[in-house]
Amino acid sequence: MGARPAWEKARPPKITQRPALAISIVITRFFPALLLQPKVNVSPSKKEPLQAHNLLICHVTDFYPGHVQVCWFLNGQKKTAGVVSIHLIYGRDWTSQLLVMLEMTRQQGDVYPCHVEHPSLDRPVTVK
Repeated sequence: MGARPAWEKARPPKITQRPALAISIVITRFFPALLLQPKVNVSPSKKEPLQAHNLLICHVTDFYPGHVQVCWFLNGQKKTAGVVSIHLIYGRDWTSQLLVMLEMTRQQGDVYPCHVEHPSLDRPVTVK
């Protein structure tokens, strides 16, 4: 047997985006009415007194498409340490949800807003 033809050796290009994500980009570009604004809820994982270690949860739900940016602030400064995010969850209705958590020890006067940016919003949503 001789050498295999080049077309047999060729591999398909690696797909780096999920097909549903690529479809959602096309759909929202041509049908902007299909944008769904996220609902944002912030809550502690448990009721703790001041100076006790806790976890704040920013639950972002019911948005489409799945492109969303979520970040935490502490007294006006962006927080990166102690931030944990789960993978984006896609629902059967094409909406998405996301949990972004912040490990923290609350002090008197501290404010921890969750800041959400999404294509459906004219300006970011901030929930304290």
